[in-house]
Amino acid sequence: MLTNPDDDSAFLRIVNTPKREIGPATLQKLGEWAMGRNKGLFTASFDMGLSQTLTGRGYESLTRFTHWLREIQQLAEREPVNAVRDLIRGIDYESWLYETSPSPKAAEMRMKNVNQLFTWMTEMLEGSEIDEPMTLTQVVTRFTLRDMMERGESDEELDQVQLMTLHASKGLEFPYVYLVGMEEGLLPHQSSIDEDNVDEERRLAYVGITRAQKELTFTLCKERRQYGELVRPEPSRFLLELPQDDLIWEQARKTITPEERMQKGQANVANIRAMLAKAKKA
Repeated sequence: MLTNPDDDSAFLRIVNTPKREIGPATLQKLGEWAMGRNKGLFTASFDMGLSQTLTGRGYESLTRFTHWLREIQQLAEREPVNAVRDLIRGIDYESWLYETSPSPKAAEMRMKNVNQLFTWMTEMLEGSEIDEPMTLTQVVTRFTLRDMMERGESDEELDQVQLMTLHASKGLEFPYVYLVGMEEGLLPHQSSIDEDNVDEERRLAYVGITRAQKELTFTLCKERRQYGELVRPEPSRFLLELPQDDLIWEQARKTITPEERMQKGQANVANIRAMLAKAKKA
């Protein structure tokens, strides 16, 4: 949010973490207000007329949070290191970790990770005799791996795992590819399902599938905990749209030859291309 205040997804992740008494009803009304004026959630929170839609404790908590965050943004333009330090202290993140972690030891380890991240950011922001100081935006970009993706194939091939988003993987190829989270609600994303618009998600899945040169592995959870409840995710519809003879499910794994695997992979890609072409014409 400090580097991209228009990122609504980031805003929703942090607006009530730690808890700030900004409930779903408040966020829903804010979202409706912002959508009606073609604004981002953060920007819309400063509208004078919003007070007519939002009232009470929710509005006060929202206003207090967004004004504080704007102060941190302004500080970040002048003193980025102090801005990040004040951000961590201002949200009392350490206390929240101890309240929500399964044990004090787990909270301690998580806070060590936060402190280590802050140390790395400080070094990058301040620079050294060898490296010039970076802006906060550059640091965030580095941590999101965008710089690695921009290098693409110009760098020497590295014998190591590379983690990236589907968007960032466009134009790249790898011998072995793992697509993580092939579940309804993740790919396709729940927002796309709610809006009955999964075509773009299908294209992203196709991008990921076609990055693999030798082997492609899909993963999904058998069960996960959400909001304190244990749920069993459904396999992504994109898996079910593929020819099932081309998929080797873990519970029914059988040995096939490399030639058979290659033939199935080629047929798989051809099938997805045909599906995308049909969707595009429609």
